[in-house]
Amino acid sequence: MNNVIKKEYITVKELAQKTSLSTQAIYRRLDKDLQKYCQVVANKKVLNIRVLEVFNQADLQSDDNKVDNTLQATLQITIEVLRDQLTVKDKQIEELNNRLAEAHQMANQAQQLQGAEKVIQITEGNKKSFFNRMFGKKE
Repeated sequence: MNNVIKKEYITVKELAQKTSLSTQAIYRRLDKDLQKYCQVVANKKVLNIRVLEVFNQADLQSDDNKVDNTLQATLQITIEVLRDQLTVKDKQIEELNNRLAEAHQMANQAQQLQGAEKVIQITEGNKKSFFNRMFGKKE
């Protein structure tokens, strides 16, 4: 019978060692959520071995929370980096648009200048000096 008790039950001290908690912490929890696992055998408080499942589930949940927090922090950093990159790209696009507008304005000015030069060439080509008009051949 003593072997059965040892296999099915563990002492508060053993539970504390397995869960990395203090014996005081285990005793405080005995009155709360661990009460259903507790029995007194040979004037000693022992806990059913199934109590470890409670701590394993809590550990799994805390591990999940750690993973979630780490993932959330990583995603937040990624978002900040991407926002910074987006700001830089927006500035680059604005600069390119300004340069494009300047190039368009310069092209318009070049066309106007070329048109003005053609007008000057045409008017100079048709101009005859006073003597050419008076004594030149008539067409």
